[in-house]
Amino acid sequence: MKVIIVFFIAPAIISCLFSSCGKTPDNPNPPKLDSATIMGFKDSTLLIKSISGVDYDSKGNQTNIESTYYFYYDTLHKKVYMTLQPVSSLPASNYVFVTSYNNAGLISNLTANALDSNINLGGSTDYSYDAKGILESQISTFPDGSIETDYITKTDLPSGGYSLSEKSFEFTDSTLSTQNFDVNGKMISKSDLLLPLLNSGRKDSIVYDASGNVNKVIETYLSIGAPSETHNKFEFISRDTKGDQFFNFNEILFNGIAHLPGNEYISLGSPFGGFDNWYLYQYTKYPSLSTKVYDEDSNSYITFNPNPEYDNKGRLIKYKMYNGDGNFFYLELNFTYYK
Repeated sequence: MKVIIVFFIAPAIISCLFSSCGKTPDNPNPPKLDSATIMGFKDSTLLIKSISGVDYDSKGNQTNIESTYYFYYDTLHKKVYMTLQPVSSLPASNYVFVTSYNNAGLISNLTANALDSNINLGGSTDYSYDAKGILESQISTFPDGSIETDYITKTDLPSGGYSLSEKSFEFTDSTLSTQNFDVNGKMISKSDLLLPLLNSGRKDSIVYDASGNVNKVIETYLSIGAPSETHNKFEFISRDTKGDQFFNFNEILFNGIAHLPGNEYISLGSPFGGFDNWYLYQYTKYPSLSTKVYDEDSNSYITFNPNPEYDNKGRLIKYKMYNGDGNFFYLELNFTYYK
């Protein structure tokens, strides 16, 4: 069962967020440029203000309305807040999440607000990196004060890329989760295999096109005593050449962990990835125009149409992502911007 998980992060305030650069003595008539440089967003017209979601079944019937999440960017303190109501100034005591960043722009902490009655979460996670900005560990502090540390093992690959792996434990089973990255930091494969024999579980291979879009995801299931099963989970028949705002948003807000996977055993990466990274594949990099999907329930391939929509500035304002689970067959996301 693919569970819809849509988390977002709230924006804090900037004194010059919507202002233009002033005149300087050396140039009394400089061109007016947008002055906002916010955690990597160099154009404030691209700042996402809110994201909302609506769930649909396979017949196109609306089944659920997700909460609308608002984002508030605090450049002074290198923080971004996600709230359930629009925020125009600090303090934002009703935040759902707040993320903090180090001097390199990497996410260093994510704190959930346990006091929010709409979200049954709390605690925080601290992230640490090596000298190259690769995640080394995440330390989770829970509302009861208990602490859990996850250490990430990095291995350099002959190709020039690297591999990250972590052991996790679920009931009586232990799993080794591994992600392989190329020299440019793109995840090219991942696996979740049962220890100690590593002969049961699942592997994904990810193929990209020349523009950096995920072009194909090849999924392989391994089962003890049975032949392996391989199919193309996603084939992106065509991608647009605009509308990468959601991709860039995720890259910047979760810089350092944006490409890392989440699944039933491990939650290392961006909450925008969805179950088993299905969402992450679908919005990396430009919106898909037509997607061929292997549907597990029908054991067949179907064509899914994401139908991206744009505003008059060419920004993505609506996008459908396949989920394939009964009443949650797809999720339609809606985006608004600050300008």
